[in-house]
Amino acid sequence: MPLYFQLVLGVSPGEVLAHRILWSALLLSVLSTLTGRWPEVLRWLSRPEKVLLATISTLLIASNWIIYIVATLNREVLQASLGYYITPLFSVLLGLFILGERLRVWQWISLGFAAAGVGLQMHLVGKIPLLGLGLMFTFGLYGLVRKKMKIDSIAGLTLETLILLPFALAFLSWWAWQGTGTIGKGDTRLLLYLMLSGPVTAAPLLLFGVGAKGLPLSLLGFLQYLSPSVQMIVATAMLGEELGKERTMSFALIWLGLAIFTVEAWHQSQKASVAKASGPGEGATSETDEGLTAAKPLIVESAKETAK
Repeated sequence: MPLYFQLVLGVSPGEVLAHRILWSALLLSVLSTLTGRWPEVLRWLSRPEKVLLATISTLLIASNWIIYIVATLNREVLQASLGYYITPLFSVLLGLFILGERLRVWQWISLGFAAAGVGLQMHLVGKIPLLGLGLMFTFGLYGLVRKKMKIDSIAGLTLETLILLPFALAFLSWWAWQGTGTIGKGDTRLLLYLMLSGPVTAAPLLLFGVGAKGLPLSLLGFLQYLSPSVQMIVATAMLGEELGKERTMSFALIWLGLAIFTVEAWHQSQKASVAKASGPGEGATSETDEGLTAAKPLIVESAKETAK
């Protein structure tokens, strides 16, 4: 994703977002037609309370997209990576305070390391990583809202892009009329790059949906950290960003927290598998059920991250 956005350098973040909405809406409309998702989309559009909930999720994912675009176009991919590293742990806090979930000791310890890493970066680097924290807040809250929506991933993203589509078309038309937009300038290559934002947005979501059906929860929990890791590698090896001693120390604390969290989640998943195989004995699944309850929202978060 960071490398893709290097193809559209020079285009304003707002216009990139508008194109992303337009071409994603067109592609997802086709996919919804081929997969029979339109009845679910229309059912949501026909009920005001559902439209309100969908609007909230739409505003959150649109905010997340624009923050990520700004971070990438301004060579702040390391901040984006930071945001997505700490998002799963932020989701744990949301589960604690909003969903009433209980955390175990090792989950608290992992949260402590992550918080220390962010605090250390703020102290040593001398600035608050606003873009990273913005990605964390918008994406964590987005996952929480989508968890409550209980809508199919393709239908949900189709619904969200359709809500945003009129605004995207209005802005693109205005920029074209003013002569400040890409459309109408005759730059065919740049326009094709912007059109690619549709499949770039939808393809990871679809691939995750296919993979999630055949992979265990514990493995999915581990794989969710690949995306920010790849972003970090791209930022330092290909985009010229410097990690530096200060950021390395802060990321080390975050990685330690994530390692503790992942191992603990894997351990709980293994206990759940053993309990399921041995049958519903007295008290056999109470602790493991709590562990999986806390882990599942995080996997939902990483699935939605692919919508980026």
